[in-house]
Amino acid sequence: MSIDDKCDNPDEIQRIKAANGLILQQRVGGVLAVTRAFGDHSLKASGLISEPHIQKYTLKPFDKFLVIASDGVWDELSD
Repeated sequence: MSIDDKCDNPDEIQRIKAANGLILQQRVGGVLAVTRAFGDHSLKASGLISEPHIQKYTLKPFDKFLVIASDGVWDELSD
């Protein structure tokens, strides 16, 4: 249900480049590994935004869990 807003996502790479940003060593401006984040105001000129991806989903009777976690958790675990 989620989209990984990382520097290896082709759509995010294109968005960063369109904002005259630069991705170096899989990081925005050579610093941040994610392309959307709160804070990090110094990277705003590099295309960093805080607008999240939002997806609507209607819970179904067989749905049991929803796990909400930071990007660091998903670096270690698979979806």
